[in-house]
Amino acid sequence: MCKKVTLYLALTSLALTMAIASGQAPATDWRPVGNTLRDLSLAGLAGGPVSRVWFSEDGQTLFAKTREGKVFQTLDRESWSASQAPEPAQWEPPISLAPEFGARTRPGKNGKLYAFGQFVYSSWSGANWDNLTAVRVPGGLASLVGRGIVDLAASPRDTGLGEEELAIAGEAGVFRSIDGGKSWSAINAGLPNFPGRRIAALPNGDRGVQVETSSTASRIVEWVPGERQAWRPTVGGVTADEISLRMALSASALKVSGPTVYYGFEDGTIRVSTGQVSRKPTDGRIANLWADQGDPRIAMAAVEGATRRVLRTIDGGLYWEDISTNLPAGEVHGVAASRSSRAVYVATDQGIFQAEFDVENLGAPPVWRALPGLPVGKVWDVRLDQGENRLWALTDGTGIFTTLAPHRYRDPRVLSSADFVARAAAPGALFSVAGAKISSARSGDIAIPILNASDSESQIQIPFEARGNTLSISIDSPSGRRTLASLPLNSVSPAIQVGTDGAPVLLDGDTRMLLD
Repeated sequence: MCKKVTLYLALTSLALTMAIASGQAPATDWRPVGNTLRDLSLAGLAGGPVSRVWFSEDGQTLFAKTREGKVFQTLDRESWSASQAPEPAQWEPPISLAPEFGARTRPGKNGKLYAFGQFVYSSWSGANWDNLTAVRVPGGLASLVGRGIVDLAASPRDTGLGEEELAIAGEAGVFRSIDGGKSWSAINAGLPNFPGRRIAALPNGDRGVQVETSSTASRIVEWVPGERQAWRPTVGGVTADEISLRMALSASALKVSGPTVYYGFEDGTIRVSTGQVSRKPTDGRIANLWADQGDPRIAMAAVEGATRRVLRTIDGGLYWEDISTNLPAGEVHGVAASRSSRAVYVATDQGIFQAEFDVENLGAPPVWRALPGLPVGKVWDVRLDQGENRLWALTDGTGIFTTLAPHRYRDPRVLSSADFVARAAAPGALFSVAGAKISSARSGDIAIPILNASDSESQIQIPFEARGNTLSISIDSPSGRRTLASLPLNSVSPAIQVGTDGAPVLLDGDTRMLLD
């Protein structure tokens, strides 16, 4: 029995463990999920699309310009840092014959030429070309460095191997060769250029978080639970169906709520399937939509390229009201809300902003405040999980982050410590009070043990002597005494401990060390 108790105490929520260790509030305790790399079965792990590469005059520094216009540099070909270096002019040597239609060329050393199009080539004369990146696959040839190659640079520095150092830019990021193209490797690991643009789905069951990208090489990628290496292309499911429908209708955004479907378009038009309502409440691009799953008449829109940047409707799209109020300058890319907790979040060029108001009964104009802690300013999308307990953010270049939703501070919830889901309790089970630091807890006359308490979460253990069909939980916290929940009580309530990516977590009962 003692060993079992040790194991129970060790199986705390991973999010809780990290919050207690850091001593930070959830609003600043953003934790990354996944990295910035994609596995596209190439000569290395891919990054996001890159539009230019070039070397410094001495060949020591390699520069890369992303499709978004950001410039980065690397000296060691592993770590990258932001750069203000000017972009050099393009150069096209005259040649009589190209290796493929539309291929562009770059000079190497000693008169050698390189060309790039679907593949990368080299030539001494410009008449006969060697393909440097082709690999045979079923149905033809594929490129080791991905498709969409848009730039190539040759270093003036001697590599010591008697060959040139090459770098290419394309849809899959930056790839490098130190032997004149005989072999290639990816150098995307330290380049913050993840191409995610929209959160497609959050972890559910054996599926991980899915992201829609701006890259044609992998439209939807998934961080599979337990993954350690890279995002992987995925197909099928509701996400793919919605994207296909959006593309078929040339819509920029789509949201389903029961039988109602909201469609947003590039010109600012919003259409609603119920009654075929069509309005153009803004001149900007409808970037994303949110609709209440309980009442489809209530919806909000995130707008890019206009002054009316956050819109809401409470009548199924007949009228859209601007609620941008004090948001700073810049575009809004995503919106999410918890009606029950009166919390709305928007993803903007300046980060995530939160406002507290009833979406249906607005009252006074909303006051937006910034949420700190993300590594970059621009955020492409924001989502709440099904229980509205965790907030997810898709940042510009640095990937996915998640934290306890800040509205839980004023609206705490009792959740399973294993997976942060509201479920039935059982004697001895571990639960977390998300959003409250509690000093005591009771169920009627029975004291509930408190195992850990921080500003963000507190962990409790359901008393072994609990009996009946329901369990009422009341707490004492800095905000006073309150009854939080009346949970169904079962004889057993098994749950698997998972991390924020949905992967099962196992901790050693004696040392509390995380087992991989």
